[in-house]
Amino acid sequence: MTARRAQRPVVRIRDVAQDAGVSPQTVSNVLNDQGRFTEETRARVLASVERTGYRPNRAARQLRTRRSRLIGLHLPAAQLSVSNTFSIAFVREVIEAVRRVDHQLVVLTTPVDSPDLDAELLAPGVDGYVLFNVGLDDPRPRVLVDAGVPYALFGRALDPDIQGWIDIDNAAAMTPLVDHLVERGYRTFGYVTYDDDAYWTQERWEGATARLAHHGLAIDPRWLLRGTEAEIRENVAPVLLGPDRPEAIICESDALAEIVHVMATRQGLLPGRDVAITGFDAVPMRFELEPSLTSVAIPVREVADAVVRQVLDEVDGAAAPTAGTFLPTRLAVGGST
Repeated sequence: MTARRAQRPVVRIRDVAQDAGVSPQTVSNVLNDQGRFTEETRARVLASVERTGYRPNRAARQLRTRRSRLIGLHLPAAQLSVSNTFSIAFVREVIEAVRRVDHQLVVLTTPVDSPDLDAELLAPGVDGYVLFNVGLDDPRPRVLVDAGVPYALFGRALDPDIQGWIDIDNAAAMTPLVDHLVERGYRTFGYVTYDDDAYWTQERWEGATARLAHHGLAIDPRWLLRGTEAEIRENVAPVLLGPDRPEAIICESDALAEIVHVMATRQGLLPGRDVAITGFDAVPMRFELEPSLTSVAIPVREVADAVVRQVLDEVDGAAAPTAGTFLPTRLAVGGST
């Protein structure tokens, strides 16, 4: 197959768009006779289709001409772990959002790096897709853009052609959290984070450190803990919960904060009295923490409604958004601070 592709390159919607001097969405609108465009634009696009030899994907065409009332949600199976409470909470809210508009949800779980990803995403049967945990170099949005399939993203992509995302401002969300801790009198801080390159990981770190600097404070390098959940579980007690510990520990996620909270309790420390602990997500956890966790609350229901509404708007022929949307977070104060 590699040899055949090398001899006869696949022509995609973006190639037609570049040849015609229009956007991929305009090409899709012309081929599906939906949306707004002039007759001159139609003629240019059709001439480019002929010139480039583009052949519309039949599955994608079916998505635009036959409504199944099914919305696809692509979420790699690894993200459905019981420990990933945020992913599970988001899936539940998307199910409810789809139900509220009289549709049903189909969940697909092929890994993002699988050679079968394109085939699964472009198989007939759904009207459009919601994509979750989209990273800056994620291949999934490009597959759908090239095929002219309606989609909406929870998360941002690096490609400027990938628009229509819904997200939160991770850095800005850290401002009220840090202000709350400083107002409560905490002056020494630790930080717990995943050791990965996700943009939200970097943004939360930058937001926390910038706001601390605004107050003339900083994360002590001795109390910066990065790693997998297993590594953090192993190292949190000696690094962050001994006699020489910070007054407050900021965690990138509720899942990490849960580990710190449980380990602090096992050490005989009471969160909120002996050490402050904060999280990020504020979704239902695997079990109730006592005292409850102070966390940044992501508006999961609002995000789910927004991405489902955007997918259906595109299915109905609306032009794809030309920019993304940030939804506001809020600070949920619990007893852990």
